[in-house]
Order: sequence, then structure tokens, then C-alpha cells
Amino acid sequence: MGEKKKKSQEDYKKLKQAAEENPESSLESIEEESKKIKNPKAYKILLPASTSDKLEQAANDHGNDPEDEITEIVEWGLTRREGNS
Repeated sequence: MGEKKKKSQEDYKKLKQAAEENPESSLESIEEESKKIKNPKAYKILLPASTSDKLEQAANDHGNDPEDEITEIVEWGLTRREGNS
């Protein structure tokens, strides 16, 4: 059961990415594109309670769950860092 849930989450993330990268495409096209995307990779991190509280508040403010919020924060940070290299 756990493996099926993990696979479902991976498929959802890939579909979401394909839809964001191809907003004008049909659902069929987005589904095909999602099959070409590599599986997402999970990382385990420990946050201090105060940072976790800030993350949860930011997620609520942006209508995300904390996992999606931290993904957006990391992507934003990496983009900024790459721009300064």
C-alpha cells in the first residue's frame, strides 16, 4: 500500500510539473509529457520548531501544504543562487 501511495505522489508531482511547463497543452499532451519527466527525489530534513512554524504559516498564506511550500522555497533559492554565480 505504501509503495502505491509513493507512486501516486510521484505521478502527481510529474503531472503538476508538466502542466506548469505546458499550460496551453491538452490533458493528453500533458500526461505524455509527464511520462518523460524523471521521478522526484525525496529528502528528509529536520527543522527547528520556530522554522517549522514559519514554514507552516507561509504554506497557509500561499494555500500550499508545507511540503509543496518548502519545494517552492528551495526552487526559488536555487534560481536566485544560480543567477548570482
